[in-house]
Amino acid sequence: FEFEKREDISIFDYMPLCCMEAGLVVPHDHPALGKENIELKDFRDDCFISLNDFDSEADRRANRLQMQLIGITKQLKADNIETLGIMVEAGLGIAALNSGHKLASNPRYKFLSFPELPSITDAALWLAGSENPCIAALTDAMQKNGFGA
Repeated sequence: FEFEKREDISIFDYMPLCCMEAGLVVPHDHPALGKENIELKDFRDDCFISLNDFDSEADRRANRLQMQLIGITKQLKADNIETLGIMVEAGLGIAALNSGHKLASNPRYKFLSFPELPSITDAALWLAGSENPCIAALTDAMQKNGFGA
């Protein structure tokens, strides 16, 4: 796990927590689901649904990368994750999420994983040099329970 090379990142310490595969959430009646070998290119004519621009710069970069990998040029924005789910269910488009997201296991959608989509790492992040005693206690407990390995 590494951060994108940026000047300002040195002010943070971090601990990777878990890595999850990324995939697409598609309507359960999407035409590509009838194919034997589904590929990312099967979704290039779809609309990519993502959250509005109040999400993080990292999320926006990830969305652009995912759209490039799929070959999608059309995009819709949702105000929140519930609206995003309703839009996918209504057949307005597809969304890229990690395998641990609540929409990935929702029976109203189909979650498809693709090795071409980069995995997503969740991490705990705090200011470097912080003297907060809770940080050491929390990171020790996380390491004892298998996180941060």
